[in-house]
Amino acid sequence: MLLNGLVLWTWWLWREQRRWALAALSVVTSLVVLNLGGAWHGQGAGKGDVVLKFLVAQANISDRDRRSAVRDENFRGIVINRFISLSQQAQTVFGTAHFIVWPETAARSCSASQKEMSCEPFSVLI
Repeated sequence: MLLNGLVLWTWWLWREQRRWALAALSVVTSLVVLNLGGAWHGQGAGKGDVVLKFLVAQANISDRDRRSAVRDENFRGIVINRFISLSQQAQTVFGTAHFIVWPETAARSCSASQKEMSCEPFSVLI
């Protein structure tokens, strides 16, 4: 937050055509000191005892199929099954993952009505 204030103050000095070079130098110096301090701190952290494996499955669903899945409950199952199949294939090749991420899904998990908006979490356990 302090660095943001320093950047804003430097911009204000520059806009008002005042001496801003020293303020800009302090911004650069602050960034260098923070980065060096973080690198030094990170060296002492050591290695963690837990490794988490993530699997990202991209099924490459076309826009037409995605729109169909939003409107048609039966077609949505076909799309979800495509993701499940792809995830299972990837796990046989790369091993079991702790988390599977589907960056694009055609399943709608929120429904809006005129009175209220309700959302339900959507998850599929494999």
